[in-house]
Amino acid sequence: MKPIRILQVVEMINENSGVSSVVMNYYRHMDHSHFIFDFMTHTPVTDEIRKQLEETGSVIYEMPALTGRNIPCYKKKLDDFFLKHQEYEMIHGHLPNAAAFYLSAAKKHGIQTRILHSHNSKGADSLVKRVRNYVLNGIGVSKANVYFACSDLASDYLFRRKKASEIKIIHNAIDIDYFSYREEVRKRLREKYKIENKLVIGHMGRFVKQKNHRFILEIAKQLKEIRNDFVFLLVGDGPLRFEMEEAVKGAGMQEYFIFTGSVLNPQDYYQMMDVFILPSIYEGLPVVGVEAQACGLPCLFSDAITDEVMLTEQAEKLELRDAALWAGKLAETSKIRYKENADVIKKSGFDIKTEAKRLEEIYLELIGK
Repeated sequence: MKPIRILQVVEMINENSGVSSVVMNYYRHMDHSHFIFDFMTHTPVTDEIRKQLEETGSVIYEMPALTGRNIPCYKKKLDDFFLKHQEYEMIHGHLPNAAAFYLSAAKKHGIQTRILHSHNSKGADSLVKRVRNYVLNGIGVSKANVYFACSDLASDYLFRRKKASEIKIIHNAIDIDYFSYREEVRKRLREKYKIENKLVIGHMGRFVKQKNHRFILEIAKQLKEIRNDFVFLLVGDGPLRFEMEEAVKGAGMQEYFIFTGSVLNPQDYYQMMDVFILPSIYEGLPVVGVEAQACGLPCLFSDAITDEVMLTEQAEKLELRDAALWAGKLAETSKIRYKENADVIKKSGFDIKTEAKRLEEIYLELIGK
């Protein structure tokens, strides 16, 4: 039997993007003799990632970013694509607003199984974009006939008019072994960055408004009033990175921050940390929160994040109203940590080895094989 080819529609394929990390985690652990993911992406793919995917048999199709000005061109490209590629029985979309167009085209061209996957709990950062997405998301949902979500919060946001029984929760699962504690990696990287004796407060995510990096700077200012043997390790890249770097300089806090940029080995950077923070304004279910707990890190999450991320006793949620509250919690953090959480993560349904098999079964059920 030929493998089933499933068209995954994503904004980007990048290890520092939460959604694409989830998609790639699943794909790495699926049986490629039975399932092949092809990708429709809206951001150019690096040569390295393209090579990795093509070695598994994947095909990557690059679409232009969707903007108000290029909607006619975007729709035509979709029509041309589905006319040319009639081999797909299933499309799995991870971009709710653009789904108004790509799922409409998929339905028009006879793709029977049209999955829309909710990864977030809010439409956008600005009011204008939230209103736009409210309209587009509704159209996208109407063109789908299968509904996935990473959490109850993400489900309630996108599929509020659907019954809970219609929605499948697909956990943002990880390879737990990948994130187990490794002392030699911790020692090597802390020496490299000359932070052996520092309290390392980690954050991993794109530099966008949603991730609330400016609040991290406010926390740092407050923490400096209590102790000064700390550094914030910010892993990732994004449109607001330069703005954040300038804000840190303007506050005279450069010695308390490390900006790593995008990294291909995020699992190693968790090893450097003593505590992980995620003060996001909104999230669906952040995979970095699962990874940090798997690595044994105590975690501070904003109260805007779904309770489903609270997997271990070392996780705590705090309100975003007061940076001093966060600083006070961090001031109490010890540099001695690491408690193995593998069993807890597995029992909570976030073990990719188990969850990938479950997704395979769901795909087979959907197409009646």
